Amino acid sequence: MTFVSQVDDILTKVHAKTVKGIPITSIHDEWNDARERLMAVKVSNRHFDTWPITWTMADQLILDELASRENACEEHRQLKKGLH
Repeated sequence: MTFVSQVDDILTKVHAKTVKGIPITSIHDEWNDARERLMAVKVSNRHFDTWPITWTMADQLILDELASRENACEEHRQLKKGLH
């Protein structure tokens, strides 16, 4: 599995809302679990491994995914606007 496909697989599985219907943010376990999985994706060659996704980058990837969906929550769109 390639780096891009691993990241895409993680991001597409992130739920936009909690079981109570609240849009997820970085205080929710779902977000934090996705962040940890993203930071664990490595790029390898025969000489070394590297883990290029930082905490901040993972948060931005998650938010970009959630805010870019066709049925995105307004809260996610507003959070994304606040970051740019």
